[in-house]
Amino acid sequence: MKDYQGNTMRRRVLVAAVGLASTIAGSAVMAQESESLRLEEVRVTASKRVQTIEEIPMAVSILSADDIRNRGLERFEDYLVSIPGVQFIPAGTVYTSLISIRGVADPGAEFGLTQAPVAVYLDEAPLTVSQGSLNLDYSLFGVEQVSVVKGPHSTLYGASSLGGTLKVETRKPSVTDGMFEAQLGYNSISGGDSGYTAAFTASTPLIDGKLGAEVTAYQIDRGGYIDDPSRGLEDINGSETTGGRLAFSWLPTENLSVDAKVYYQDYESDGLSFFNFSSGGLDSRPLDGPQTDGDEVLLGSLVINWNLGFAELVSATNAFERDNFLYRTGPFFGSPGGFTIDSTAEAFTQELRLVSNSEGALDWLVGLYYAAEDYTEVGAFEVGGFPFFSQDLTNDITTVAAFGEASWHLNDRLSLTAGVRVSRYEMDSEIISGGLTEIDFNETDVSPRVALNYEIGDGSSVYIQAARGFRLGQPNTPIPVPAPEFVDAFDSDYLWNYEIGTKTEWWDGRARLNGAIYYIDWSDLQTSLVDPTGTFSFVGNAGSAEITGFELEGAALLATGLTLEAGLSYTDAEFATDVPSQGIVSGDPLLGVPEWQFSAGLQYDFNVAGRDTFLRADYLFYDEYLAFDPFSFDPTSRIANGDYERINARVGMQFGDVQVALFGTNLSDERPRLSVAATFGEDATTLQPRTFGLTLNYRPQ
Repeated sequence: MKDYQGNTMRRRVLVAAVGLASTIAGSAVMAQESESLRLEEVRVTASKRVQTIEEIPMAVSILSADDIRNRGLERFEDYLVSIPGVQFIPAGTVYTSLISIRGVADPGAEFGLTQAPVAVYLDEAPLTVSQGSLNLDYSLFGVEQVSVVKGPHSTLYGASSLGGTLKVETRKPSVTDGMFEAQLGYNSISGGDSGYTAAFTASTPLIDGKLGAEVTAYQIDRGGYIDDPSRGLEDINGSETTGGRLAFSWLPTENLSVDAKVYYQDYESDGLSFFNFSSGGLDSRPLDGPQTDGDEVLLGSLVINWNLGFAELVSATNAFERDNFLYRTGPFFGSPGGFTIDSTAEAFTQELRLVSNSEGALDWLVGLYYAAEDYTEVGAFEVGGFPFFSQDLTNDITTVAAFGEASWHLNDRLSLTAGVRVSRYEMDSEIISGGLTEIDFNETDVSPRVALNYEIGDGSSVYIQAARGFRLGQPNTPIPVPAPEFVDAFDSDYLWNYEIGTKTEWWDGRARLNGAIYYIDWSDLQTSLVDPTGTFSFVGNAGSAEITGFELEGAALLATGLTLEAGLSYTDAEFATDVPSQGIVSGDPLLGVPEWQFSAGLQYDFNVAGRDTFLRADYLFYDEYLAFDPFSFDPTSRIANGDYERINARVGMQFGDVQVALFGTNLSDERPRLSVAATFGEDATTLQPRTFGLTLNYRPQ
């Protein structure tokens, strides 16, 4: 297969990598200008207990509330691709936006064909329980922290944590202090429409020291930038997101806490963000009507934490209902075609865990987990006004699991961690598509993890670990044409991740550099396959794959108020076996995985006439990646997407209780092709064009 990676891209990334190393290393001299400079300590809950990032033998990236505010982050495409080792492809609809970590990518996760390869959590609620639980792009307003755990951690997070885990943690109400924050925003897209943001959050004690409440609400109207000349319409792909959150914190005793939250979010597009890449502009193919999608979720959560002295007993109860829809139209072999899909996922999860409080030689955690999900999906494909294909799918999935993990402190510096999760899955599926198909799918999985961590001192450590990841198999959605590799149900896939990493602090805590080198052996991988006509997708177990790579992530206080952040990752993901029907031979790259990613941010905080002021610039390089060629009947044909740079900038000043910020995103107006489909003609996606805007943030001091 042709090597699509160009020398120019490699040179750019090499320069970026040298810049990462030399700039952080050079800060040794600059940081010595002030002995008081020190990076803030980062504390995380990735191991389901509160620890510093240096204490846990796993690779974790963190976005704090300050990071979210300073960078103006709102959604997946704003932040995921800037995290080393995390891949994100916004493929145009709520069913097709794919997240992967360390190259564990699966195009079959589109349309919920498989369980997602990355576990997504909203606080204690797992959102990727099984099929149909698509990635929820939750708004980051009022979010306290975003954590990304890299590599499989099925021991603690279950089946969907094949490549890693994304956890969005919202703020808890205070029982002693009130807080109010409001935000108004306006932006204008180059060659497109305007967008608006309005949000507020208010928190107050209801009973001082005992009960607190917080309410959050937001409305985000995003402007469109795709035109449809055939109908004389402009900016057809706008969207609206409305959401809110109600939270209560209750402390009945000093050893007992109860946190209850209700989340609601509704996203709906005016039109899909597809354009004809070959046209040279941001014009769609001719459309006979609007193409839309939507995502509505209502989630309730109750977390009880009881300090028993020797340990904390935690109960996390969650229930959600999520409705998605997609409507697309266009010509299909010379006749008008239309495709609709409506799906509903209802899930209940319960986790009980006991987490040790002792400071002795052994830290431990044990837990039980239960989940029940009902997923229904109704889809139809019409050609010339007549039904061509339809299906009515119902899945009932039950999961029970027991898990545990223990860390034995062999001495003051060396710790051994071992854990295991035993899970039982039972799925009953009914598919009506030209007849009734009933499938029962049951499986038991055992996923262990072992790690060794050595604390070097001065906030630095080195670790080595091996962990197994697992993803549930499930029924295939029927297709209306014969395909030699189609099966009624595909098997589970699993992988082993072997990793050596380090967390280091330099120059009295003024600089931090973390890194990891890993090798992944992926067996029976679930991947998207296509029928001989190239029209319909299904899932099969396509042999094995091998992934090697590394990640570097650092930050340094170069001088008073001047902070540099940078990240670099390399991912070499290849098939290790042949898949003849898809034109795949051993050594071919996995689809959707860029080799190189580099990001950097520089922020300067200073004072102008007594007003706090900041300047910030962010840079991203995202390498090219391969995809099936939807325009060719040759199964060996591939196209290259991606290969872009993105530059954002932001400047803000404080006026009393109001911060005024001006920003620009995608300043170089890059318009790469990120994905492309061809069912109804050329439907490609790209970055939002150059955008300028203003944000007003009010927060009484």
